[in-house]
This record gives sequence, C-alpha cells and structure tokens, in this order.
Amino acid sequence: MWGSIYSLSIAQIKPLPNPALTNSFTPKLHLSPKGKVYLSWQTKNVNQKHSLWVSSLKGEKWSVPRQAATETQQWFVNWADFPAVTTFGKHSLAVNYLQKSASSTYAYDVMLRISHDKGKTWQKPWVAHQDGTHTEHGFVSLAPASNGRFLAVWLDGRETAKKTGKSHGHSHEHGANKKAMTLRAAFFDGEGNKHAPALLNDWVCDCCQTSVAPTRQGYVVVYRGRSKGEVRDIACQTYKNGQWTSPHIIHPDGWVINGCPVNGPSVSANGNQVAVAWYTKANNKAKVQVAFSDNGGESFSLPTQVNEGSTIGRVACAALPNGDALVVWLETNDTKTFIKLRKVSAQGKAGKIYIVSQTSSARSSGFPQIVVQGKHAILAWTLANKKSKVLKTATYAF
Repeated sequence: MWGSIYSLSIAQIKPLPNPALTNSFTPKLHLSPKGKVYLSWQTKNVNQKHSLWVSSLKGEKWSVPRQAATETQQWFVNWADFPAVTTFGKHSLAVNYLQKSASSTYAYDVMLRISHDKGKTWQKPWVAHQDGTHTEHGFVSLAPASNGRFLAVWLDGRETAKKTGKSHGHSHEHGANKKAMTLRAAFFDGEGNKHAPALLNDWVCDCCQTSVAPTRQGYVVVYRGRSKGEVRDIACQTYKNGQWTSPHIIHPDGWVINGCPVNGPSVSANGNQVAVAWYTKANNKAKVQVAFSDNGGESFSLPTQVNEGSTIGRVACAALPNGDALVVWLETNDTKTFIKLRKVSAQGKAGKIYIVSQTSSARSSGFPQIVVQGKHAILAWTLANKKSKVLKTATYAF
C-alpha cells in the first residue's frame, strides 16, 4: 500500500498522526536544547499561495499548527531549498523562508521571522543578508545560540552579481568562467539585529543543503565544497571561542562533477560527539557515508558506507548519546523507492537496515528528516505521488 510503514520490526517504527493536510511538504525537524521537538513545513492553498507552519510534539501528538508566515510577495518554493525552524532564548522561535527579489528564477532573499510567545504571534520579517543583489540566497540552517540569539548559515550569491553585472543563481559553471557562490553566517538577537557576520567560504557548491549543529565547544557547519578542479566533497568548519576555523574536507572522496548534485550533507552532535552523513558518487559509485568526530568536528574518522543497494542520497542523520548515529536516506530498486534507516556505531559497525516508508524518487518527495528525543527518533518526510503531496511523521524506538 502506497505510503504505509514497513520495517523489519513493526513495533519499532510507528506512524504519528498527520499534523498537516494535503498539499503539505518540505518538513524540517528541530530538537531544542530542552529536548522538545519542533516541525516546520509549507502548504499551498487553492489560490496557489504558500504558507509556513510550525508545530511541536507533545507525547505522540503534534500540537495545533501555528502559521509562521504566509505568501504576500512571491516566494521561492523549491523541493531542495526549504525553510527551517529553531528555538532560542526562553520562549522564542525563529523561522526562515525564501522570497523573490526580482523576476529572475533564482533571484531570492532569505527572510527571517521570530516569535517570542511560542509561535502565537510573529514579528515583521526581515532580510538576513541585506547585500541588495538580485541573486540566489538560500539553503539555510538555523541553530539556537546563547544570550538570546540564534545562528543562521546560508549560501549567498552576491559575488555572482559582482562578476557578471547582472543577477545570477544556481551557477553550474566551472573553471575560468566560474561565478562564486559563498557560504556566510551571522547571529541574530530577539530584535532582529545582526551580530558577528562572517564569510565562511568564498567558493562552495551552488545548491546543496548546508547543515549546522551545536557542540559543547560551539558549532559545527557542514556543506558541499568546491575546488578549482571541480572536486565537490563535503567540507566542515567549526565555531569556537568566537572564531570560525578555516574549511577542511571531512574525507577526500574525490567526486569530480561539473555541476551541483543538489544533495547536501547532514550533521548532528551530542556534546562533542559529532556525526556527519553525506552522499557521493565518486568514481561513479553512488554511496551514502557517515563519519564521526569526538572533538567537536575538528577531525573525523574514516567514513562507513551506509547503503547496500542503489541510492540517490537525500540523507539525514541524528547523533545518539553514546556517540553512535542514525542515518536515513533514499534507496531504489528497479521499480520502487524507499526511505531507509540504519544505526551505525562510532566505531563504524553498521546495524540492520529498516524501511521507514515507500516513497518516490521524484524531486517532490524531498528530503527525509530525523532527530533523537530520549530513546526515540522522530522522522518526517513528504509522501508524494502524481496527485498530491502530504507530510508524514513517525517514531522509531532504538
């Protein structure tokens, strides 16, 4: 049955009541420092207008969804570049969404919006980057910070305008004609003021997701890098003592590709125990891999391959208290596509593979999500077919 839950152990993977109606998609999960799970997603109504929603998990039920934003000026809504939610301060939430800045397809801004009453009311949105260029800004990651602030990390295309003299986005060019997509970060307070803006990397892959996780020392950010030889392996930077480190490659897969694969990494941390999962097709061999760090992301173990069958990536991971990790990804056979889940130890031992759900390999099925709360993992994904898209969630007892 399309969309039903399968697993090697029925008792371990359990569907949750659907928090959203049809035409709901692009879920993003957030685990607060207090251990509460939040979920954001988008919907489209009969008038083709989009809205952004937020809910929190209470036991095995989602709270009544609260609308965080609705489309008044045209949004950029994309299967791979989608909103996120984070908690910060005592009772505050922050979300992002993407709003068109010009008629060009890939000219859009990162909009931020905050609520100080758990999502009941929302302040006026603002542009995160404020460079004024009609270029691509997106693939945002959010995380809570100290002193009533939150961290935002995003891909920023302002340099593409400087090189071309016109708007430009989703650059797949290479070599001497490259147009640099950059990675930038900043902290924002409860009034929307920007603090410590930083250019993290001045040349990165153009449309792969970023991912950020708080550690005991600060933060670890992962993304797909880009070299002059068009090697697009996964890069990492950490924030410690008020400073960002220089980029380093987690593992030299050596994937040479003259275009963005739209398949970013996922990072999760528990203290200074960090797990990073990613997709690569180096040497024409598609793999989902996971690597571990016990020093807050300063260095990583050799990767462990997670998939056993044919994979198209779209990964997410969640660190466990003992340093192990749960990884989810999409895997295909001749006729079907499945969301699969596997636990991998920090020593590289891979456990049983579970099927979370049958899905579609189409872009509309998006990217599955996972966070860990206590002894359970919370999963979210978009169930898509030719007629509709609908948000689905489940728990996994590990």
